[in-house]
Amino acid sequence: MYAQSWSTVLRCGTHTLLVRPTRKLESVQRRAARYTLGRYRRTSSVDAMLTLLEWEPLAARRRTARLVMFYKIHNGLVAIPMPLLQKLHPLPTRAENSQAYHIPISSRDYHLHSFYPQTVRDWNVLPEAVVMATSSKTFKDSISQ
Repeated sequence: MYAQSWSTVLRCGTHTLLVRPTRKLESVQRRAARYTLGRYRRTSSVDAMLTLLEWEPLAARRRTARLVMFYKIHNGLVAIPMPLLQKLHPLPTRAENSQAYHIPISSRDYHLHSFYPQTVRDWNVLPEAVVMATSSKTFKDSISQ
């Protein structure tokens, strides 16, 4: 279970290192939207098609996957130890929720955009009600809105 959870962290965290493959995947999704709706004209808006189909962009799906995995690590639902220190706010502040973590300092891009630093930035600004969700499904539903 530990190896499977860690591979999910790696899969969720290496997204910024894979810009070119990400663009290719996005283009596959855009072509699939054209195919699904049967609209091949150059004047047809693919963004409008994606909205009509309610398909999330890859970046949004990756962000959701990262935050759900972080939620599971935070609550001990997976066998991955939390390597970060939690800030001890008794109440949420204007900029952070009460479950905020210290953002790891990094001088290298490959670490700055890896799983923990990237996800902690997103986690710290989530609303209080979202981070206090009772289950991972409730958490996922509340961040997907």
